[in-house]
Amino acid sequence: MGGEEQEPHFGFKLHTTQGLKHDIIANCAVTTASFHDSQIDLSITGMVNYKDIGYFFLNKVG
Repeated sequence: MGGEEQEPHFGFKLHTTQGLKHDIIANCAVTTASFHDSQIDLSITGMVNYKDIGYFFLNKVG
């Protein structure tokens, strides 16, 4: 892979928020595959939210 050209890939990502006690999806969004995970925030006020520390300081949508 070093200097080889790579073919472009197309697709979508599904982002979800789930409860801790039940695997029920509380919130979701679909983005293009190129949309970085750190750019979306599906937090729900009053709900515990676990994220990678690198995602806390970026501007988010969602």
